Amino acid sequence: MPTPRVLMSKIRRALQLLADAGLSTRQVAAALNISKTTVSEIAMYARDAGVDWPLASTLSDDELQARLYPPPRPRSTHRREPDYPALHQELKRPGVTLQLLWEEYRADAEAQAYRYSAFCEKYRAWAKTLKRSMRQIHPGGERLFVDYAGQTVPVVDAASGEIRRAQVFVAVLGASNYTYACATWQQTATDWVGSIIATLAFIAGVPRLLVPDQPRALIANPDAYEPVTARLMQELGEHYGVAVLPARPGRPQDKAKVEVGVQVVERWILARLRNRRFFTLAELNGAIASLLADLNQRPFKKLPGCRRSAFEALDAPALKPLPAVAMVLAQFKPARVNIDYHVAFEGHSLLGAAPARGRGGGVAHHGHHAGGAAAPPAHRRPCPQPPRRRLHHGGRAHAGLAPGAPAVDACQAHRLGRAHRRGHRRRGALADGTPPAPRAGLPRLPGPDAAGPAVRRRAAGGRLRPRTVHPGAELPQRQVHPGVRPGPAGHRLAGRRRLTHAQPRQRARARLLRPPLMAAIPATHPTLSIDRDEPTMLHQHTLDQLRGLRLDGMIAALNDTATQAAAEALPFEQRLALLVQRELDWRDGKRVARLLKNARLKVSSACIEDIDWRAGRGLDRHLVTALAEGDWIRRGRNVLITGATGCGKTWLGCALAQQAARQGFTVLYTRATRLLQELQVAHGDGSFGRRLGALAKLDLLVLDDLAIAPIAAQERQDLLELLDDRAGSRSTLITSQLPTSAWHQWLGEPTIADAIMDRLLHGSHTLALKGESLRRTKAPA
Repeated sequence: MPTPRVLMSKIRRALQLLADAGLSTRQVAAALNISKTTVSEIAMYARDAGVDWPLASTLSDDELQARLYPPPRPRSTHRREPDYPALHQELKRPGVTLQLLWEEYRADAEAQAYRYSAFCEKYRAWAKTLKRSMRQIHPGGERLFVDYAGQTVPVVDAASGEIRRAQVFVAVLGASNYTYACATWQQTATDWVGSIIATLAFIAGVPRLLVPDQPRALIANPDAYEPVTARLMQELGEHYGVAVLPARPGRPQDKAKVEVGVQVVERWILARLRNRRFFTLAELNGAIASLLADLNQRPFKKLPGCRRSAFEALDAPALKPLPAVAMVLAQFKPARVNIDYHVAFEGHSLLGAAPARGRGGGVAHHGHHAGGAAAPPAHRRPCPQPPRRRLHHGGRAHAGLAPGAPAVDACQAHRLGRAHRRGHRRRGALADGTPPAPRAGLPRLPGPDAAGPAVRRRAAGGRLRPRTVHPGAELPQRQVHPGVRPGPAGHRLAGRRRLTHAQPRQRARARLLRPPLMAAIPATHPTLSIDRDEPTMLHQHTLDQLRGLRLDGMIAALNDTATQAAAEALPFEQRLALLVQRELDWRDGKRVARLLKNARLKVSSACIEDIDWRAGRGLDRHLVTALAEGDWIRRGRNVLITGATGCGKTWLGCALAQQAARQGFTVLYTRATRLLQELQVAHGDGSFGRRLGALAKLDLLVLDDLAIAPIAAQERQDLLELLDDRAGSRSTLITSQLPTSAWHQWLGEPTIADAIMDRLLHGSHTLALKGESLRRTKAPA
């Protein structure tokens, strides 16, 4: 704080006493109640200005002030001022520092150059005149920021008159602000990746980092610390050799470049197109491209050049070259192989490259798209051949691909399961009499009535072991209970009934036969019949099925005899509604119990209903009732409870936390000192990031007894990181003995203290409890 200037009346009195009374400096200082140093300075200024007491008595206060204390005159200098805008642009180049720029400036200015310290001080003072923002350094060719604009453009269908809203994609390079924009119909993964590929072709290079937001189309598992990119985005990064660094959810400052780029595109491109009507997406993209060239040529206001010139000087030399072939977009779809070894994709039946692990195995199918046309090949993960695989397995699927398949007429149709020639066309041939599809050149197996030598001759050609056909080749049919899986004799599955006469598994070949043929085959195996007079067994079977589905609420309702007796007179729909409601209540109770267990509240019995409003604690009943509704947690607000020790801060905080858990919010209670110690340990074992991420996902974090002990520098920084991740999106409940006005002094370091207090106090609810300690009043006599 500067020293206050002496009043003009005392200056005049000092000059009078020094001139007329002949007093010393010490005596004048004692008479005017000022220091003797001040009296000496007044005498020195008057002597230098040539002002004595007779002259001073004739001057006014302003004239005497101007004589004694003239304004400072700028010192004449012969130094050469640096080109600060050019320095600011040069610092964006990779590896360029102020030390290097100062050496180049000194070599150019020679004797007129500033020293290094003055050079840095003057540049930083100039940089402060720019618009204030979170300072980020963007070397050339390092980052490409991408996002979609919130504003859309209407496109009219000329045939039907329907209006569709086109989305506008925007990409901005970090160093030069070079901007690209295009329009797509939607914001799907294909639209995102296709627009990024078009951006890379527009800038004719590849940056080192790609910074998108975290939409579901690009990020399979959004997270603030370890996001998992989707498969199409991973292929983009692998094809172009670019790393994907998504911005944190709810943190637009991580991609501030494209946020400003979206605003610029909306002002200088979309605003100019507001009165134009477009009928196709290509027409809209053409209009955007024409205005985009003008946008990149617009000069900067405070920096030299434009986006185009900055791109050619900064980003273009640092970009990696594009690959020889552009990436072809693909659509990925998990599929299962049908019985004919085909998969369905966009209304087409596509043939797989090889059979999967038995019929019905999963495949990872993707169809490539180039220019909007779908290519038919399907691909799967390679898998080894299963053991004891039959030679004819998959033959029908690859029949059309085998060269030299022999021609077969209707008389040589397949006779498997046929005992005589009568009706063989109905069984083996198709409806129009044409033979079935050949089996990839494999010989046809003879029927059961063929002679032994014929069997051996035909089997040898097909590389099968020579033997007669077993009578079991007739593929019998039998009815199987839904809860029983066929298998070897004596095999019992948990929770399922056992067959009286277990039979071998029905062969898969039977499922390839047509329904008329299956109906003609006699059922040679016994049929499992269900006795309707066994309610106890069926009831137990239903309970087992419900237990397998984890419907414990319905099981409890079925076991409740009182509920069954009351529900006997109700219709089926109402009884089903009662069972479903019982299941929902059961799950709600289990969920609330789990949330309360994970909350680890210090006072688990505290609840809002037990608050004693008659006690003089200074509680605002309307505020506490509003907090009990939980709207403050949905909005990400904080609650700060202060008061003396023993006045019920912890109990009230646990009551609000229990109410939040009963409403379905995730809650965690911890003491502030213990949490800061755990974060210190996490620094040592490398789990600090995971621990901070877990705390950031909690809906409500209760910090008890904050500011009860001095805080260290590292603990102060950890507290700032914790509160910054939760600010605006998650709620924090803090109890403390100190009032909120004393927290700034407890934190110590002014900069971090300001940041912490701003995140805590902004939009928070404060409860200041009063009264004496409840422990003292409730202590046993």
